[in-house]
Amino acid sequence: MFRILLAILIAVTFPAAAETLSGQATIIDGDTVTVGETTIHLHGIDAPEMDQFCSDKKGKRFNCGHAAMRRLFLYIGADPLDCSVKARNEDGSLAATCRVKSYFRHTENGATRGEKFDVALEMVLTGHAFAARAQASDYIGAEERAQGKGMGFWKGRIEPPWKWRDRTKDARK
Repeated sequence: MFRILLAILIAVTFPAAAETLSGQATIIDGDTVTVGETTIHLHGIDAPEMDQFCSDKKGKRFNCGHAAMRRLFLYIGADPLDCSVKARNEDGSLAATCRVKSYFRHTENGATRGEKFDVALEMVLTGHAFAARAQASDYIGAEERAQGKGMGFWKGRIEPPWKWRDRTKDARK
């Protein structure tokens, strides 16, 4: 009886762990897409917000949220994503690791043309998203590598999105 109850408890507690989702994605922002009616947050990363500004190496301001979204679109385009669900969020959205076929000669994470690659990892490796430390430590090394090489937003000045959200939330009060 105990084993049956334990199996039921595990199945109810971790229903999203084995889920996969595939299909054409619509880009929402630099770390969020929809596949059909399902919203997916790329697991392990945090990209700048859509109204967040950064500065380039010459000090010129630009909208880094839009730049992150454009970069994500460059990777995904109209190709189908294959996503492995990591968690179901309280709002009904999913956190997932998503892969897409590469059309590049090579990606920063080592995929060549025709191979599938982790989109979130590529966003961090190219300096267009941060590792979401509170969610997972998977991409911290990739972020450090991008920062060390001065990739993407690391060429200029950028405030981590979570700090920007906290600061702007306080300013709106």
